[in-house]
Amino acid sequence: MTQVVTRSVDQTRSLGAAIGTVVDRRAVIALTGDLGCGKTTFVQGLARGLGVSEREYVTSPTFTLINEYDARLALVHVDLYRLDTGLDMLDIGFDEVLERDAVVAIEWADKLPPDELLTDARIHFQILGGHVRQLTFSPAEHRFSDTVAKWDRKQTGDRSYQHRHHDDHAR
Repeated sequence: MTQVVTRSVDQTRSLGAAIGTVVDRRAVIALTGDLGCGKTTFVQGLARGLGVSEREYVTSPTFTLINEYDARLALVHVDLYRLDTGLDMLDIGFDEVLERDAVVAIEWADKLPPDELLTDARIHFQILGGHVRQLTFSPAEHRFSDTVAKWDRKQTGDRSYQHRHHDDHAR
């Protein structure tokens, strides 16, 4: 797994934007973590990186369940917080969403069995205090590894390199 620390809302958005700028094909990104930990903030940055207009305010689709945004690659933002069962997900057309040629960002992806969702990256958000967040990316060599490492080096000025890469097999 790969871990980075963001120290502000702007940094969390900035990391999302960095990933959004390099996405060049369909992607599924699973987001997990407690309420208020920065998942939607990250997706706001992802949207900007993909080219979603600044005039469109990206919000959590907690009540609408799915929000879609036009961009270089369409962004489909899914929030599973209010869903309880796989049947609920079938009702909202979740299977069709996953088949789209788009970037699909799924908040509360931990509501799905891990083997049921093929992802390009899983990102777990943890609140360390205030606006400080630790983001853990998995698997170790996820599709956006290089982008995350470059972003982190830029933020830290390469002095106190925050990027940590753990070999999942070493445990």
